[in-house]
Amino acid sequence: MIGITVVMIAMMASLASQIAASNLQRSSRETNQAVMDLKACMDEILVQPPAALPAAGTPYADNGLIAAYTDLHLSGEQIRVDYPGYVAGGAVPNPLTIVLTLTWTDYAGRARELTLSSMKTQ
Repeated sequence: MIGITVVMIAMMASLASQIAASNLQRSSRETNQAVMDLKACMDEILVQPPAALPAAGTPYADNGLIAAYTDLHLSGEQIRVDYPGYVAGGAVPNPLTIVLTLTWTDYAGRARELTLSSMKTQ
């Protein structure tokens, strides 16, 4: 009876560690996907002419959501672009600072956020 109890405790501990490892792997996979989406989006932005980026009505408008990345790979995924130092309707600063913020809901229902920044010169 004691032997069975010891084996059961060991099996429960092993199961708990397997579940924790699986959750860590899922979280890591989601974070890697978020980084890849941010990098792809930033690459798309960096090939655009600087004057066309922050303008209202463009796919990369200041403080706007980038529609192409909404719910792309992650649950509730959204990428918002911001240009710190840019004033709407004003001249585009040189260099133009670009900040992308990706938000999503992870496998456990928690809100997650990741940010990527870069600069573009004219």
